[in-house]
Amino acid sequence: MRTRKLYLDTCMLVGFYDKNDDKHTETIEFFKKISTLKDIELCCSDFMFVEFAKKMIEKPNISKADALMPISEMLNLNTIGKKYPFSRIKLQEKYEIIKGAPLDVFTQFFFDLQDTWVNIKGIKEQKKGRPHLADVIHATIMKKSKIKEIVTFNDKHFKKIKKIKTVLPRDVLKNQIPQRQPIYRHI
Repeated sequence: MRTRKLYLDTCMLVGFYDKNDDKHTETIEFFKKISTLKDIELCCSDFMFVEFAKKMIEKPNISKADALMPISEMLNLNTIGKKYPFSRIKLQEKYEIIKGAPLDVFTQFFFDLQDTWVNIKGIKEQKKGRPHLADVIHATIMKKSKIKEIVTFNDKHFKKIKKIKTVLPRDVLKNQIPQRQPIYRHI
């Protein structure tokens, strides 16, 4: 069986590391449960660490040092809370650099970001309810990394982004993790 890759939304790390977060207990239980499941690989991106730092530093109950310490720990150990392993997505490895090509990695990424943004369902019809830019960046990284599922408490942020499925922590805790869609190949 193939490993199922689940991208972690930043809210999962905020919930894990901020003991005052209203999702802290559920997040801890999620990580305990997911670590018992076979063929699951949790994935994080460098952008997620940037967003995590921003969100944690904004919290009045957390000092800058306490906000940044988990990032150093996660990057050095590739674990969350020194217990739960994850794979770090290195976006620069996802782009083919062609010697003499006019586009660099950042330019290519921004073209991909634009493509994700313009293909959001109903983008022209409604201004309210659009995904946040950070969520579109996560979705772009996921698409480039061929990851189709994100673990999040904020499923409404990702519902309108094509080819991205959400996994809610409460479903994992109820043993109702959505089944992966079968892949059909033409032979």
